[in-house]
Amino acid sequence: MAEPLPAELLPAVMPLTAARTQIASAARRAQHRDEPTVLTDHGSPLAVVVGFDEWRELTALRRESLLTELRRRQRSSTWIDHDQVVASLES
Repeated sequence: MAEPLPAELLPAVMPLTAARTQIASAARRAQHRDEPTVLTDHGSPLAVVVGFDEWRELTALRRESLLTELRRRQRSSTWIDHDQVVASLES
């Protein structure tokens, strides 16, 4: 089993009821101090407040990961091109 993260690396946790009045401070911490906040609903994680730069980086990483997976699948599969599809439909 993996060791738990040190407390200083754990994100802040905020119930939705508190977020109604504290979302601005959570957003500022996320953007200026790179401190995410996990929003919870009845104790269950619901969403994470992260800074815009972090979100942009995560989105780029996800996109690159998806492209890598698509390229891997393309190399490992038997693909047919458009002309072959048309020819098979016409026969």
